[in-house]
Amino acid sequence: AGLERDALELDIRSVLGTAWMALRGWPAQEVPDALEPARQLARTLRRGDQMLSISFGLWANVLVRGRIADSLALAHEAIDEAVESGDDGLLIVAHMEAMVSEFWLGRFTAANSHGQEILARYDRDAHRHVVMRTNFDPKTAYGLYASHWVWMLGFPDRAACICDEKDEHARSLGHAFNLGFALTTGVQVFEYRGEPDRALARVEEAERIGREGSIPFVSEVLAQMMRGMAYLRAGRWRESVDQIEHG
Repeated sequence: AGLERDALELDIRSVLGTAWMALRGWPAQEVPDALEPARQLARTLRRGDQMLSISFGLWANVLVRGRIADSLALAHEAIDEAVESGDDGLLIVAHMEAMVSEFWLGRFTAANSHGQEILARYDRDAHRHVVMRTNFDPKTAYGLYASHWVWMLGFPDRAACICDEKDEHARSLGHAFNLGFALTTGVQVFEYRGEPDRALARVEEAERIGREGSIPFVSEVLAQMMRGMAYLRAGRWRESVDQIEHG
């Protein structure tokens, strides 16, 4: 009865973590309140199938609170756990976590190292469950962040190609949130390049996807903010301010 009870609590807490992220956002305190005990239960019960979403939720919660170095430590902890358990899904998610944390720490070579691990390990069919459990596809995430750091390292044309490849891959997966996030937060490479029309085309696509899928965070927040950014680059000052304030 004790093991059955713990397994039930684990299942409930794992789902609660996802629900709190959807309701209150990634930085909500309710996320670690639900997932920290879930992580311990998953370890005790040897439920590696639950660790993927638990690890991602705890990492994302710490990252978006601005505790970037702490988030990197969590990512490395997840890498070690994945290697020890032989869990390939957790491993590719952990490399995705480390890649993003390294990016926000400004360590682009280290970020790229984890990104290359993602590309080497990624299998579209074998890792399809990752986007269903986290709302983020590892290969899409690589393209999103790589387009930024490749531009920053001095290769604007390659950065644009990576961005285009990322969008095509995300479209092929058919996951609305993953695609909407990629089309908006990944569009900044075209702002860097001074190409607002290319940015706006993606923003409009994301807005449509968000509204059709009832994902207001994509359609009413991200898309509106990125449209404002594109308007600013295009010299449409007043419209830009209105869009950004709306977002």
